Amino acid sequence: MKQNGYVIREDGIMLTIQVIRTTACGDKCGNCSGGCDKRVIDIEVENTLCATCGDVVEIEPDASTIISAAFIIYIIPLGMLILSMGLLIYLFDYLGIILNELISLTVGLSFMALGYYVIHVVDKKSSEGRKSIFKMSKIIKKER
Repeated sequence: MKQNGYVIREDGIMLTIQVIRTTACGDKCGNCSGGCDKRVIDIEVENTLCATCGDVVEIEPDASTIISAAFIIYIIPLGMLILSMGLLIYLFDYLGIILNELISLTVGLSFMALGYYVIHVVDKKSSEGRKSIFKMSKIIKKER
């Protein structure tokens, strides 16, 4: 999803671009009268097109970064859920424990929650120095 933004600051090879945050409904406020407020967010992007302050640029998300983030957020906790449930069902059957599905579901959901917590902690610690998920695709309007 490409978006236009306004360059507000230059810091070496990095730019700060101001972008109007879009809503999930597609910003058709005239259709729904939902009263959505258009918030502005600042995004740090590497200056690959020699843009300067005042330029309007088009940015788009980096597909590989988004795919790897989606894998981490969805597949790892789901894998922890399935693996822990499968191992516990096998272990309980081996030991002859009754109601093994209910116990393994509870433990599996706990392991899934633990997976999300670990992802949250690692994300907070690694957020410093992380590259932007956005990249500049073109300059729409050059400030003269």
